[in-house]
Amino acid sequence: MSTLIVTDVTKQFGGQPVLQNVTLTVPSGSRTSVVGASGSGKSTLLRLIAGFDDPDAGQISLGGVPLAGGVSTVPAHRRGVGYVAQDGALFPHLTVGQNIVFGLPRSARRSARVAEVAALVAIGTDLLGRYPHELSGGQQQRVALARALAPEPQVVLLDEPFSALDTGLRAYTRRAVIAALEQSRVTTILVTHDQEEALSFGDQIAIIDGGRISQAGPPALVFDNPHTAGIAEFLGDAIFIPCEVVGGESHTVLGSHPIRHDHRTAGGPAQALVRPAQLTIDSESASPNAQIIDMQSVGSKLNLTVTMGSNEQPVHLSYITSAPERFRAGQHARVHFIGGVVVYPA
Repeated sequence: MSTLIVTDVTKQFGGQPVLQNVTLTVPSGSRTSVVGASGSGKSTLLRLIAGFDDPDAGQISLGGVPLAGGVSTVPAHRRGVGYVAQDGALFPHLTVGQNIVFGLPRSARRSARVAEVAALVAIGTDLLGRYPHELSGGQQQRVALARALAPEPQVVLLDEPFSALDTGLRAYTRRAVIAALEQSRVTTILVTHDQEEALSFGDQIAIIDGGRISQAGPPALVFDNPHTAGIAEFLGDAIFIPCEVVGGESHTVLGSHPIRHDHRTAGGPAQALVRPAQLTIDSESASPNAQIIDMQSVGSKLNLTVTMGSNEQPVHLSYITSAPERFRAGQHARVHFIGGVVVYPA
């Protein structure tokens, strides 16, 4: 078993706290994404797990064996941890095959294992004799993963490995990497600042903010029920509308809707979270309930400011449409909302 457990880990640099009482469990064979803004401490967490740095407090264990924070610290090269850096960090003077075999102990360096992990990450045998500069960015990252997987580590750490790739190549490479990790069944942690990447990567997502894990759980559940408005906004397009809570319903200018989750600890002003997928906007309705006063088109997504209700309260909406040309500023439309809401203090 290779369950990774991080318990109350704290780390400072120059007297400044970077990680504060971080606790995270990554079950054996699962994939966890750690997502946060730049400077939130996510890469520092990976470095502590890998053994590149030591925690100031707390413990890290793998498969029940203490790695750091116990009586002794296990050095990085003995932890059974594979690490893939943001730029791949391939050796430019070695071929693809030589880069992969470099990850193996000398006693285990054999061509069969190289071919095995190359096939696992969809690197053809025709590429094994090439040098890194002769590969695309996506191919280089898959070679870096193959090198990390070659010695059969207990855990693989991915430090923003797709961030330097363009959008299409990033999605393709991510799918190839996920497929390889599923097949190898290795415990994996991905660090990223890309919300879509984090939500689609695996079994668990952990939000890190200011050096603390603010929420962790299955991606679908975290997205459906963010514990704070800040997390909701960080995970994707979030629409916040002032509301009045009466019983189990939220009353807004969009109407009355059931409350799925209520994160208020007391009364007072409240706001309801709505996702763009819950909206439909009819630009040709015979019974409009809103007027578009400002509009910005970003591909198929529209960022709209509309006025609604008797007090003409402005509401900012994001809406996905296949026909953005149907909408224009000054136009009257009908905004319809379906589903429940999540409520936070205003």
